[in-house]
Amino acid sequence: MKKKGGFGKILLFFLILGIILVIALFGTKIYLFFQMIIGNDLTIRLSTDNENLFINKGQIEKVEFTTSAIMNPFCKSYCQSNFVDLGSGQVIENDSFELTLTSSLTKSYSIGVNKFGKGQDLYNFQIICQSKKSFLCQTTEDKKFRNILLTVDYDLNDSDKEFVSNMQNNISYINQKIDDNILFINDTNKFSKEHSNIKEFNTGRRINTVSNNLLNFNTTLNLSKAFLDNNEYEKLNLNDLINNFNDIDKEFNEINASFYNNLTRFQNIMSNLTYIESTLNNYTKQNVSLNSSDQIKFIEENYNELATSLNSKSNLSISIMQSKVNSLNLELVNLENFIKNEPGEGFSVSLDLIKVTKPVFQTSQNNPIILNFNQIQPICCLNNICKPCCSGLTCQSNQSLYPIVLVHGHDFSKSTTAEYALDSFGQIQDKLASDGYVSAGELLLNTNDPKTNGIFGEMNYPINIITSYYFDIYETSGKGTIIQTKTDNLDSYAIRLRDIVNTVKEKTGKDKVIIVSHSMGGLVTRRYIQVFGSNDVDKIILIGTPNNGINGTTLRYCSIIGSSPECNDMDSSSVFINKLNRANESSVPIYNIIGIGCDTDGEDGDGIVKRSSAYLSYTENYYINGTCDSSFYYLHSDLIKVDKYPEVYDLIKEILKTK
Repeated sequence: MKKKGGFGKILLFFLILGIILVIALFGTKIYLFFQMIIGNDLTIRLSTDNENLFINKGQIEKVEFTTSAIMNPFCKSYCQSNFVDLGSGQVIENDSFELTLTSSLTKSYSIGVNKFGKGQDLYNFQIICQSKKSFLCQTTEDKKFRNILLTVDYDLNDSDKEFVSNMQNNISYINQKIDDNILFINDTNKFSKEHSNIKEFNTGRRINTVSNNLLNFNTTLNLSKAFLDNNEYEKLNLNDLINNFNDIDKEFNEINASFYNNLTRFQNIMSNLTYIESTLNNYTKQNVSLNSSDQIKFIEENYNELATSLNSKSNLSISIMQSKVNSLNLELVNLENFIKNEPGEGFSVSLDLIKVTKPVFQTSQNNPIILNFNQIQPICCLNNICKPCCSGLTCQSNQSLYPIVLVHGHDFSKSTTAEYALDSFGQIQDKLASDGYVSAGELLLNTNDPKTNGIFGEMNYPINIITSYYFDIYETSGKGTIIQTKTDNLDSYAIRLRDIVNTVKEKTGKDKVIIVSHSMGGLVTRRYIQVFGSNDVDKIILIGTPNNGINGTTLRYCSIIGSSPECNDMDSSSVFINKLNRANESSVPIYNIIGIGCDTDGEDGDGIVKRSSAYLSYTENYYINGTCDSSFYYLHSDLIKVDKYPEVYDLIKEILKTK
């Protein structure tokens, strides 16, 4: 009895054998044609569970990157992964691994921040994969690039925020205290000069020392404030600041207490002298005995002697003056007792008392000082060069920071995944990244996360990002799902390009973008600015764009294996091409790179687009001379491969520098 399925297995065996024989006989040509019609050579998929982290100091978050591949089942892909801290330029991990059609690899990393401050760190996870040619794997061996830019926005933790708040409060308090103390010292210096004959007020040297210490500490305080304002928190020490000031303030308080003690004693002496003067004057209004009169005259003499010394600025001591005043008071008490016990004899006393004035210490009014502290300035670093993160209108309109949007061309096969189109600009994106245009990977459409608005605009460097009009958002119940849709017309793609440009502007916070387009992507770009205007675009670079449409062999093959709506619009006799070329000018600078040197349906061109079709009269046209071979390798596709035509990249780089 025969086993079920035996005939099917035999049929499958002969089918595989037939494919092997075809590949063996016809090699790469047949394989590549097969690839163009039914599938991809190699497409890498790279995803992450989180592209944007928001963490505080000391916090740890895990992030995962998953890599898989779409390829010929007989092929194996050899890959290299790199995870780099772009801020420091440090390579965190390099790894090599293999991928097959059924395998995938997930890498997990712990991301944390131990810096005291606020800012943004950047990390880049990149995959470079390549299939190797074998008997059953007739691959082009082109390298395929994928990368994800991971942003890590960090902030102070609660403890750090408390430290900053305490630092600000203490700096404000100490600053006010220093100002108050210096003002008081100035007032005491003025008073001491006016009463320099009083020994206890002659403390200028000590006061000047404290004054200088306060002024010097004020310089230290201003430096601490500068550290705080400049986010140099590692240079701050709150305890040292407070302790050092307390030492100076302690000495000041000792001087302050000593001064007020002496001032109080001095004022009491003057009050006592005023009282003595008043009491003696009262005796001139009554009759006293001769002995009492002599006693009053004696007290008058001692009083005037002390008053004269005060008024003549003779060198005096509060302690000595206090002793003399105490003696005068005692003599007054004795006089009063004597007068009470001795009857008056009709003598009147005439006195000539010297007046003294009670000293008044005048303090200057000091207004409260309000210190303004800078807000914590976020810091962004790239390759160990750190600057304040980009923000504000100046940053928004900085032409040197405009993001570069890379727009792919026509996908020759409607059966391939839309992700295959993202591969075309892989080499240019990688080269731009090495020249300071940070690679932000791929962007399909906005995910409507307000937290990520401006996320790519904080760094002080422009980004480059690969985009695709082959994706759209299908939204239900407020939730959006990204879907592939690569069989629409070019007007639909222009609408999606507008959405892409708006998304890039939102994520970078910039008011304009630079568009670099290849092939049909150039037509989509031109239609976008024709319909929606050029306010959002700084400049456009077209590469191998069929500006006047396609015809002949290119159009026929396009219609066979490509999407009909795309091919119909690119037809040189189409309404789309006619409308696109009605206006022969653009307010946006357009730089047009044209490939030549290949027979293109009987004319010079890049093998796909004729020279006459690519030419635009109102743009700057640049010509790249190249070659095509007979194995489906065209200059048209190779124009954006840096390893084959580096002069195209050099031209792009020069155009990007053009103001």
